[in-house]
Amino acid sequence: MEFSQLLRWSFRQIRTRFLESLLIIIAIGIGVAVIAGVGTLFIAGSREFNLTHPEQNIVTLEAKEDDYSFISHSSSQTPVIPLGLANAKKVALTPALIAELKDAIPEINEILAYEYHGSRLKGAPRPENEAFSFRRDDPYSIDLIWGLPNIISFLGAEIEQGDLYTIEDFLNNKNFAVIGHDVAERLFPEQNPLGQLIEFEYNDSYLTVIGVLKEIPKEEPQFHSQFFWLRQELNNRVFTSVNIYQTEAKAFRELTLIPKSTNTKFAAIVRDYITAQYGDSLTVKSSREERQKELELAKPMLIFIGSLSSLALFIAALNILNLMLARVLKRTRSIGITKALGSSRKNIFWQYLLESLTLGLSGGILGLLLIMLASPLLASFMGGSSTITSGTAFLSLGFAFLVSLLFGIYPAIKAASINPSSALKLE
Repeated sequence: MEFSQLLRWSFRQIRTRFLESLLIIIAIGIGVAVIAGVGTLFIAGSREFNLTHPEQNIVTLEAKEDDYSFISHSSSQTPVIPLGLANAKKVALTPALIAELKDAIPEINEILAYEYHGSRLKGAPRPENEAFSFRRDDPYSIDLIWGLPNIISFLGAEIEQGDLYTIEDFLNNKNFAVIGHDVAERLFPEQNPLGQLIEFEYNDSYLTVIGVLKEIPKEEPQFHSQFFWLRQELNNRVFTSVNIYQTEAKAFRELTLIPKSTNTKFAAIVRDYITAQYGDSLTVKSSREERQKELELAKPMLIFIGSLSSLALFIAALNILNLMLARVLKRTRSIGITKALGSSRKNIFWQYLLESLTLGLSGGILGLLLIMLASPLLASFMGGSSTITSGTAFLSLGFAFLVSLLFGIYPAIKAASINPSSALKLE
C-alpha cells in the first residue's frame, strides 16, 4: 500500500470518530503551544544578555532627593507652586556634571539628559474629564521632550527643515522647538512650520518652531532597548530646549549613560566612580541588571506553567494511546479480515502508526497557530522583540511528532500482531 493510500486511510479513520479525535488534537495543541511559548521566553530572555549593542548595557543615574515638592497641572493656568524644601539634594544632574562624567569615565560614549512632558494647546476645548486632561489620543495634547540637543541625533532623527537648537539655547532658556513630521502636518497643514508659535494653555507658555524632523518609518527592533518606543513615536514628538513648567530649570531627574562597547562591567565602573565621588547621593541603575532581575522573577512562574503544560501534554499523549488501543480492539475482526485477504503486518503497522502521527502533527500545527496568535503578547513581554522563529515552529512540530510517535508505536504493534484466525472467530 502506498503512502498516499495510508494517509487517506488515516484521515478516514479520524473522521469516523471526529469529536474524540478533535479533543485530542486540541489538548495536544494547547500543551505544545504553552511549552513552546515558555521555551521561547527562556531563549529570548537569554538572548537579551548576549550583548550585541551598547544600548543593551546603558546605565541611568537618578538623584535620590528632589530640591522641592511641586504641584502642577498641565491644563491649569496656575503657575507651579513650590511647597518648600524637602531635603536639599546633594548632587544636581546638570550639564556640568555631564561634562565631568565624560571626562572622568572614558568608557562613556554619550550621556543623554531628557524628560517627558505633556501639555494641551492654548484655546483647546475643555476635556470631558478634567482628571485626565492630558491624553495621547487627544488631538489638542502635545508630547514634549525637554532635553539636551544630543538626544535628537542619538535617536537617529534628521532635520528636514530648519536647524536643531544648541546647548547654548538650552542654557539660555530659549523657547525653541524641533517638531516631528506628523506634528508639523497636524499643527501647520499647508504652512511653513518654521517660525510658527506653539502656544500652550499652561501659564501662557509658548515655543517657537526652529526645525522639523524627517519622517521616520517604524521598524522592528533587533534588540531590547528603552529607546525603542521613543524611536517609534519620533514623528509625534516635540523636542524643546526649555522646560515650560520650570523655565529656569537646568537640572534633570536622571541621566542616561551610553557605553562605547558591550562591556558587562560598565555599570560597575560607573557605580565605583559615583560612590567614590558622591557617596549615596545618586542611584546607579543598569538596564541589563534590571532585565536580569525581571527574568529571575519570571522563571518560577514560567517553570510552573511549563510543568502544567507538560502534564497536559502527557495526558493528551495517554489519550492517544488509549484511543488507538480502543480502536484496535474495536477493529480486531476487520483487521483479521484484512490480513486474511493478504494485507501484510507492515501495512497494518503503518496504518495505525500513521493515524497516531496524523493526530499528533495536527495538534502540533494547532499549537503553532496558537503561538503565532500569542506572538504580540510574547513580544511585549520581551520588550518588543520578535519571538516567532523557525526554531519555535520546529519545537512545536517536534514535540507533537515525538509524543504521537512514542504513544502510537504500541497500538500499531498490537494491531500488526493480531492473529487472523483468532480475529475471525470474534463476533
